[in-house]
Amino acid sequence: MRAALGFEQGCAIMSSLSHQNYSDLYILQYTDEQKQLPSGVSTFSDIENLIQEVGKSVQAQDAFHKLLSNTLLLNDYFARAIKSWASERGINTNIHVQNVILSDLNDVEAIYSAAIGLLN
Repeated sequence: MRAALGFEQGCAIMSSLSHQNYSDLYILQYTDEQKQLPSGVSTFSDIENLIQEVGKSVQAQDAFHKLLSNTLLLNDYFARAIKSWASERGINTNIHVQNVILSDLNDVEAIYSAAIGLLN
């Protein structure tokens, strides 16, 4: 996520796509349905404006990430960013992203159900 926001230069997903040929990549994104977006943040444009405001300050980046992480909007932003990044580099992997609402990070049943759903 931090790489998609421009806070870091790369991530495990980007590295894997850069070094291997995959026909498909499936990403399950934890989504916290209880987490509320701050007022005034509802579009990708709003996220991009906030990224510009945050700048290079690691503390501000961390606060931004904590504020918006695991929200549907930021997860969708990540999905768009990773697909765009791959396309710009001529990576032809089909990238499938699914938001998964979990009761907690170790909600094995929901993770399993989402994974099976992606494979069907």
